[in-house]
Amino acid sequence: AKQDNIQTQLKSDFHTAALMTSQAINFGSSATSSVHDFGQDKVPQDFTGVLVQITDSAAVGGMIQIEASFDNSTFYDLGFGTSFSTSGIFALQEFLSFVAIPRYLRFKVSNTGMSSSNFSVDIGYYRS
Repeated sequence: AKQDNIQTQLKSDFHTAALMTSQAINFGSSATSSVHDFGQDKVPQDFTGVLVQITDSAAVGGMIQIEASFDNSTFYDLGFGTSFSTSGIFALQEFLSFVAIPRYLRFKVSNTGMSSSNFSVDIGYYRS
C-alpha cells in the first residue's frame, strides 16, 4: 500500500527586534521605544504568537502600553497595557484579536517604582 509523505519538520518564521535598549527612566517618568515595522509581507494576524519581553534592571516595577499606527506618523494607544513588578515576558492576545492590525508598533514604558531603573523592550513573534 502507498503511504503519503509525512512532514517531520514544521517551517517556522521567527522574528525578534530590540525596541528599547537599557533606557534610564526615573520614578514617575516614561519613555517610548523605537517603532517596529511588521512590514507589508508580514501580516500580524497570521502570527502564531507575539511576545514582549521587558527588562527592569532594578526591579522597581512599572507599566507598559502598546501604541500603534497605520502610517508610522500618528500613533494611538490601543488601550492594552500591563503592569509589571520585575522583568518578564507577556503575550499580546488582546492585540492579536483586533480585526485590523496596524503595521507599526511602539511601546510606552512608565516607571512606577520608587527609584530609577534601566528598561529594555524586545518583541518576538513567529508564524508556523
